[in-house]
Amino acid sequence: MILSRHTRRLTVAVALATTPAIAHAQQRPATTNVQRPAPAAAQPSVPTAAAPRPITRAPRKPLVAAGPVTPTRLENPLDGEWLQNGRDYANTRYSPLTQITGANIAQLAPRALFQLEMPQAGAGAEATPVVDDGRLFVTTDFDVVTAFDLRSHKRLWRYEPKLGAAKPCCGPVNRGVALGHGTVFLGTLDARLVALDAATGAVRWEAVVADADSAYTITMAPIVIGDRVIVGTSGGEFPTRGSVTAFDVRTGKRLWRWYAIPSPEEGGWWGRWAKTTPAGDSLPRDVAQEHIDSSTYEASWRTGGGPVWAQPAYDAASRTLYVNVGNPAPSNDGRRRPGDNLYTTSVVALDVATGKLRWYFQTVPHDEWDADLANPPVLVRASDRTLVLAAAKTGWVYMIDAATGAYVRRSEPFVPQQNVFQEPTDSGIVVAPGPAGGANWWPSSYSAAADLFYVVGIHMPFKVTRAEKAAQKGEVWLGGEYSPASKDVYSVLSAIKPSTGRIVWQRRIAPYGGGTLATAGGLVFAGEGDGWLRAYDAWTGIEVWSFFCGAGVSGPPISFDLDGEQYIAVIAAGNRYVAQKGSSVLVFALGGSASDPALARAAAARNTRSARAPFTPAMSRDAIAPRKRYIAPPEPDTTEKDPVPASATRSGPFLAYDASTATAWLRIDAAGMSFDGRTGGTGVVVVPFGWRVEVRFRNADAAPHSARVVAPRDPVPLVPGRAVFTGAQTKNADAGILSGDSDHFSFLADRAGTYLIACAVPGHAAAGMYLKLVVSPGVDKPEMR
Repeated sequence: MILSRHTRRLTVAVALATTPAIAHAQQRPATTNVQRPAPAAAQPSVPTAAAPRPITRAPRKPLVAAGPVTPTRLENPLDGEWLQNGRDYANTRYSPLTQITGANIAQLAPRALFQLEMPQAGAGAEATPVVDDGRLFVTTDFDVVTAFDLRSHKRLWRYEPKLGAAKPCCGPVNRGVALGHGTVFLGTLDARLVALDAATGAVRWEAVVADADSAYTITMAPIVIGDRVIVGTSGGEFPTRGSVTAFDVRTGKRLWRWYAIPSPEEGGWWGRWAKTTPAGDSLPRDVAQEHIDSSTYEASWRTGGGPVWAQPAYDAASRTLYVNVGNPAPSNDGRRRPGDNLYTTSVVALDVATGKLRWYFQTVPHDEWDADLANPPVLVRASDRTLVLAAAKTGWVYMIDAATGAYVRRSEPFVPQQNVFQEPTDSGIVVAPGPAGGANWWPSSYSAAADLFYVVGIHMPFKVTRAEKAAQKGEVWLGGEYSPASKDVYSVLSAIKPSTGRIVWQRRIAPYGGGTLATAGGLVFAGEGDGWLRAYDAWTGIEVWSFFCGAGVSGPPISFDLDGEQYIAVIAAGNRYVAQKGSSVLVFALGGSASDPALARAAAARNTRSARAPFTPAMSRDAIAPRKRYIAPPEPDTTEKDPVPASATRSGPFLAYDASTATAWLRIDAAGMSFDGRTGGTGVVVVPFGWRVEVRFRNADAAPHSARVVAPRDPVPLVPGRAVFTGAQTKNADAGILSGDSDHFSFLADRAGTYLIACAVPGHAAAGMYLKLVVSPGVDKPEMR
């Protein structure tokens, strides 16, 4: 199960290399910790893992190419490009740009905010944006694609497909599109592949990938390689048979298909009847009984699961596609599926020309814990070979030889573990990480500068039960149940050394975020489900910057160059697991708007600590301890003296006035990106001209907020402007005051007109955090409308 139930310069030659024999790579190496020699020369599309080195401050030129997105550009992206989901074919999510560093990140502030038109109430977004020629392409739930012009800040087009029968196990999510050949490629929830004209959004062609009535879906971003566009199917919680399919980019003709569950003619899915994992963990299997049952369940391969959740990695030198495959079906009950259940819970290597299997590495044979590989595979160079890094829901990162599929090592556990390989029972066992835990779909990243792999894991113990149940077409088929077993749910951001598997540092973060981004500026960015986007020092994990985005940051950040400037972009729309929903794409750059000093003041108020402190186990324990910022804001202090005199006339909970002294008292509570429960100017305060307005402001939200009376502008800008009345703002208005804090200010309403009482923290008013204020000579008393 992907975390989505409960809780994506090769021009393919006419003749490509023939497929080598399949390697069943399951043996353990003689040693798992060896000294790493000097890195070998990097292969095309595979980064070299180097020792920490000084950061080069001047990136090479050019940074961005002009013209169409060709196979050559996809294979060799320039430093400033983010043309595909993982930025490069190795899926490193590593930007070589160096303008933004720990030394200047205090100046990082919003430069643009794009509002997405969400397909329905409560929808969210988990996608990685892609950028080409100043155009940003992004998707939301229900497969809606929107293209924006980053220079004019205008929407170019929007495509919302008409979905047929769709039964996504884990929410209506879409994790991005693929670019190539002037086309935007989209996988849909009803298992279609749609090709859109990149300039207009018009449909060029579409192909049916699988039977949506059988609960096949597509949630991953496709990948374009040469003249092929390749996509995998999901649906592992149903009686399905997962697959990866290549189509012709121009016509949509199917070129090849590889099934994640091999048929008897293809060798079958029984495997080697392994009694241990590749790392030597004992598995609770009665292999003799499984052999007996194999004749009873000889057709179990037809409904064996094997979803493909994440975009593959690709090595152009060997023309090999690396795919992570998910859980078998039914996930909890292995009695109906004897054997190892190939190629579920595996990393597989495919020939990109033919789709033929080259090797496989099964992390958990005969998986009974829904331990599928939902995280995208990443290719790195370590010592004298290329490794496939597969972050798993078991709580380990597996390091696999990319040429042979041989097991090299696995990392230290990056989340707590409990009963990892204990057999489920009818009454249930508690398992951690659990079916939704460990490294789920949110992508990991690798920094060539720091030689570290950054993984977000979630601690979410589950109770897992087992039960007999027959498969029914299009119906959920778990072979039991699972449910959360603890309220102590949190995520951990870990930095792992690929050459040793050791954890270098960890930081506790809020759950349900969207993955990581590493940059050559020595930074790691990670979004969190509670609305925060944070940056960390790549070597030490020290937090150096944060910004509250107004909604759950449930998509991974990216970095790109536009006209000589480095930008960071991310979706803040939330997902079905977070309360803070939104509809924004935020784009950050150094200094924000050059004409507005408020951004510089806000940036200067942020934490910019940075150091090179050695990692210790004690630091790790402190880092993953609960943080106060995630504790609910305090309740109002009932002992606080009410500033409103007893003689005043009350007009609801937020307004009072005294006509004899021409004074109005206004109470503003900031909570959940709203003032007094209202957003976008739906709350209107009217006061007579010439009256004094006393404002009591309290921040009851987790993020910093403020209040400032400003002139209205349409649309509301990222920085709402200066106060229009003397003294009409809270303290530290650009940076905001902290959760649970309060302030008082007053002003004379000596100018008639319509104004906004807005949060002055950059981006918050633009997201709708404001009330309207009307100063009118035609009224004799204040009122709240």
